[in-house]
Amino acid sequence: MSRDGRKTRDTPRLAAASADHHNTMAWTRLLALLCLASGITGFKGQDCVSSSTTGGCVMCDSCPDGWLQFSYKCFIYYSDHRVWSEAESFCMDIGGNLAKIEDIAEVTFLNSHLEEATKEAKRVWIGGHDKFLEGQWMWTDGSAGPATGWKLWSPGQPSDSSKAEHCMEMNYLGGINDDKCHERKPFICFQPTRPF
Repeated sequence: MSRDGRKTRDTPRLAAASADHHNTMAWTRLLALLCLASGITGFKGQDCVSSSTTGGCVMCDSCPDGWLQFSYKCFIYYSDHRVWSEAESFCMDIGGNLAKIEDIAEVTFLNSHLEEATKEAKRVWIGGHDKFLEGQWMWTDGSAGPATGWKLWSPGQPSDSSKAEHCMEMNYLGGINDDKCHERKPFICFQPTRPF
């Protein structure tokens, strides 16, 4: 009823809409607090995404248990030695692909964690290949790969030594190299972060 005693039909609908709005805002505030707390405490596995419409953190992205998060990617290292195609199949079975490395910050992050975990420098498979057309690199997630002049290639790479190097590795010096796909080595899988 209105103040003057007349019936209004919109009152229950407005009350429900108002309650829904307050519930939504309460959840948004709770998510914002969780996201902010995770960033303040240095909690690993969470990354806040701010929104200009709400002015706060509205979504957290995370990685599965055991994976390391860097930016909006999750990485995991496997020490068992596999040929490149077996490593990619394994990564796909666990919901990812061989690692897609796009900048020096990712190389530095991964190398530091590899050395910390293994106590030695490693050569590991990552997800680039030029199996379909020599010199045209692509990532196993289907995206275009780096060009020959890519700054992360080690000096003189890719060399396609013996015309048989079509799979990408990250080496112990932090550079990227092409190698023979049938070589057995440890590998790194990746997947994009997922909503919290």
